[in-house]
Amino acid sequence: MSHLIALPFVLPLLAGAVLVALGERARASRWVTGLASILGLVVAALLLRQVHDSPISYQLGSWPWPVGIELYADRTSAALVLLSAVVAAVATLPAVGYDAGRGRHFLALLQFQLAGINGSFLAGDLFNLFVCFEILLISSYALLVHGHERPPRAAIVYTVLNLTGSTLFLIGVALVYGATGTLNLADVTARLADLPADTRGFGLAGAWLLALVFALKSALLPLGLWLPSTYAVASPTVAAIFMLLTKVGVYALMRLYGPWLDSSAPLASVGQALGVAAAASALVGALLALASRSLRQLAGSLVLVSVATALMALSAGGERAAAAALFYTLHSTLAAASLFLVAACVARLRGKAGDDLTTSPPVTWRGGLVLLYFGIAVLVAGLPPLSGFIGKVGALEVLARTPNGAALVGVLLTASLLGLIATVRAGNALFLRSPAEASRAPAGSGARTTGGAAALMFGLSVLLTVFAGPIREWVDVAGTQIGSPRQLRSLSQAELLEEPRP
Repeated sequence: MSHLIALPFVLPLLAGAVLVALGERARASRWVTGLASILGLVVAALLLRQVHDSPISYQLGSWPWPVGIELYADRTSAALVLLSAVVAAVATLPAVGYDAGRGRHFLALLQFQLAGINGSFLAGDLFNLFVCFEILLISSYALLVHGHERPPRAAIVYTVLNLTGSTLFLIGVALVYGATGTLNLADVTARLADLPADTRGFGLAGAWLLALVFALKSALLPLGLWLPSTYAVASPTVAAIFMLLTKVGVYALMRLYGPWLDSSAPLASVGQALGVAAAASALVGALLALASRSLRQLAGSLVLVSVATALMALSAGGERAAAAALFYTLHSTLAAASLFLVAACVARLRGKAGDDLTTSPPVTWRGGLVLLYFGIAVLVAGLPPLSGFIGKVGALEVLARTPNGAALVGVLLTASLLGLIATVRAGNALFLRSPAEASRAPAGSGARTTGGAAALMFGLSVLLTVFAGPIREWVDVAGTQIGSPRQLRSLSQAELLEEPRP
């Protein structure tokens, strides 16, 4: 079990390599993809169990901490690895039979992207966090244009922005390393809070530059307007998996800045900027949702709102804020992924009309799809009794305790109301027009499988509601691991004294 922490990164890489070697052999590729999904779920569940009592650190090459490459897992990173395994497994179900036939190496690219996502969640140092970022981004560039004859404009904008972000990432890493003499995340975070005068400027400049890069990855304003249009041109099943990309940025902000956002350390100012940017993103995302012309664009706009909500909670600082941000991240990922899968189902039912909200005819009532959609609308809007309500209440509780709590609570409630109006209006356009106008065309290719995947994703959100009590207890402990400077210092000292592995 000592090597378990490496498997969420290694298994998708191996599966991707096998899928590339298989080439056009579709049946064998499906079997490999299914096996990789099952193994990924098992490994992620075992990792979650292993970190229950305490975080684990794995030093590659037996280099002593903090030198060398470290893989690190605590409750937060293990929960996000399991989340990525679940979302990837469910979203891949309809992609195996439909999207995989629209171009070469589609399933392999999904595996490579999953490897980059898991590696980012488990990276214990800044350089390997950068490497894993690049793995997932290179895969996303290819997946974004998959099935298109020529690259959409949104894909080009996405690529240019992320390449720019990667350059800034390297510069920030160099500045931080020059100021602190280390790249280990726990060590960097501890040292940035108490830099000597001669290196403080370089260290803080690097820290702010990294915060800017992670905000770009999280799609915060003013850098996040690329997200709705980008997700709108991606395959809906790809967009469901792309939900995990923004969570990598959120996690990086949690890991590097979370322990100091409510302190008097210089890094605390990052929390103030984060709160303002997140509040603006929530409002703009809700307005973009109202203006959306397709269901994928609507879902992408709501992703902006969900990421902003999690980061508004995180910006409050402290253990409870980190716990609230983590719970809301788990909920919002499942909710938005299910909405993207519903968009895929709608597009396949309507054929050429796709998921366009302005084009007739609407979708006929098929097997409760309308009930599923409006259930997801309740989930996304944060209405009781589903997990969205539990997550939003947690975020509101921590925001109400901040100096600008009333304004932030008002922004969050306004964004939630606008999001609810947008989703209900879209549902009316898609499902509730006169039956005389409705399309009677047969179900499109893969519509049943896609609808089943959307229902399964929604069911997981319901489970998040049913087991909200123990899950909240879990994330409360996770919040103490990621939101407490004392916990960070004690962890660093314990690992520093740890003997290297033989």
